[in-house]
Amino acid sequence: MSDSACTFLESLQRFDLSMLLRHCRASVEEVEVAFDWVGDITEEAVVVRAPIPIAEALTSLPPQDRKRIAEAVASGQQTAKQHEDICVVTADGSQANGAVALLSELLIHRAMMVSVSTGGPRFRT
Repeated sequence: MSDSACTFLESLQRFDLSMLLRHCRASVEEVEVAFDWVGDITEEAVVVRAPIPIAEALTSLPPQDRKRIAEAVASGQQTAKQHEDICVVTADGSQANGAVALLSELLIHRAMMVSVSTGGPRFRT
């Protein structure tokens, strides 16, 4: 699934997002959103399972980039709705290294600098 999403992102000249997604498992799944007295309430969502620090970088992306990833993942599937965001899950025990780890760290630091400079919430290290 991630390969078709990466191709979609590359066609939009978003090689940075494609590079991040290439090291992840992404799919459209039913996720539990609430528990009701009748049973679990589920909803269709784009789930991205990513190693550290890619998961943190994906979480820190601006909303328009998260939406673009959701569109890319959903583009190869029949979905019930148009997805606006992604659900990032940290993959257990795996860690990215090399160029993708460097890109992840740059995106995390960029998000931190934007947050601090605009008076938004501050990140804790």
